[in-house]
Amino acid sequence: ILPYISLLAVLASAQGGLPPDFELVQTAPVEAGLDDPGLRSAADVWVELFDRAGKYIDIEQFYVTLKAGEPASDAVLAALRRAGERGVRIRFLIEKKFEKNSAESLPALKAIPNLELRILEFSKLKDDGIIHAKFIVVDGREAFVGSQNFDWRALKHIHELGLRTTEPSVAAGAASIFEHD
Repeated sequence: ILPYISLLAVLASAQGGLPPDFELVQTAPVEAGLDDPGLRSAADVWVELFDRAGKYIDIEQFYVTLKAGEPASDAVLAALRRAGERGVRIRFLIEKKFEKNSAESLPALKAIPNLELRILEFSKLKDDGIIHAKFIVVDGREAFVGSQNFDWRALKHIHELGLRTTEPSVAAGAASIFEHD
């Protein structure tokens, strides 16, 4: 899906914008000055997605690394907590091979009400396979697909691109992949 996002970025530039149900989202290294003022940050979009959730949030990530005191990380975790406290069902999948990288952050996730965390060992299904997907589905109507891991560094120091969409076929496709996994 990332080549598709890159194609959308090119088309958006050439045609003066994306259709209204697509939004390009970025993370730019704070120290590099590479941010595009026309694109919102992934952390802001994730917070918005979690705050709008009414029924469920499905998140599939390679790994999770949160850092207390990092504004983007704190805001995303707080929004996820608010959703769980409202009764939103949250399912979170991560990859077993990177579980050790996530170990310090897992207690914070597990403390969120209504959050079910699963650590999948994809290599048992396919030799050397891993979950490398990074996406979020909210209420089956909205999806975010991008290169950002659920990682404070990916929200602050790494140049990343993502796509938030309300396009029904994209949200349904991401939901289908989540259910399969």
